[in-house]
Amino acid sequence: MLAELDRLRARRRRLVGVLQVLQPPLASNEGFFSPSEQQAEQQGCAASFRALRQDLAAVEKALKALLAADTAAAHRYERITCVPGVGLVTAVEILLMTKEFQHSTDPNHYASYAGGVPFERSAGPYKGRPRVRAQANKQVKTLRHLAALSAVRFSPVLKAYLL
Repeated sequence: MLAELDRLRARRRRLVGVLQVLQPPLASNEGFFSPSEQQAEQQGCAASFRALRQDLAAVEKALKALLAADTAAAHRYERITCVPGVGLVTAVEILLMTKEFQHSTDPNHYASYAGGVPFERSAGPYKGRPRVRAQANKQVKTLRHLAALSAVRFSPVLKAYLL
């Protein structure tokens, strides 16, 4: 199941990457083209965007179906996504990184690997500023950060507490 989950995650990343590559040029051309030329450009790419979004929706549906098919994975997925701000992508990343919590059960190890724990850089009398190591998994760190931003944005309790 993990291999299939990883394959679907990789496909989703590729689709999102293609969408991110295609969208900025259309938005940045606004000042250089007339409105009719801009509209023609957008209409020329509309079918591609529609197809990419349909493919993305199909991959996300397949991810959910795969998680629902395995009762243990479905239970873990439900437990992960009950945290405000954590959605399908973050949950899948966590499940894959920890191999469904079989590989890493220690929260400190996970936090260190995900780039959430700064380490002090010191040698003898030199005391360096604590920094996150370069070996940290940047993808998981990014997803955790985005989940936190989403939680603060949409949860009134967290918003009142943090802001």
